[in-house]
Amino acid sequence: MWVGKMKILASILIIFLTTGAVILAQTKSPQSVQAQATTPQQRFHVVMNPNVVRDTFLVDAQTGRVWVETEITNLDGHPHIWKAEDRIDSEEEFIKWSTKKLELQNYQHAVDKAAKENAPQ
Repeated sequence: MWVGKMKILASILIIFLTTGAVILAQTKSPQSVQAQATTPQQRFHVVMNPNVVRDTFLVDAQTGRVWVETEITNLDGHPHIWKAEDRIDSEEEFIKWSTKKLELQNYQHAVDKAAKENAPQ
């Protein structure tokens, strides 16, 4: 349950960080915008949190989509992948997203409870 809450909080934090980056990019001075026009724009950016080693994100500058670097620990070699993060742009999308997450969480709790009840003693 704690892990689920942490994932939700991490997703919300990523949304806020991405929104802040977009706002910051839109408020650049005319001089910096002119300098950018002479250099090709990169679509994808890898963003790392200098305070936390595992906070590494891939950001699509055109769409705003964000992926988080994830290690798959239950596979040999522990491969790293980019896992897409949920993006919520309106209150309606948040309601749909949170309802879906709660339904999945409730389903998982029911499965876990049934497994414990039916486990050999």
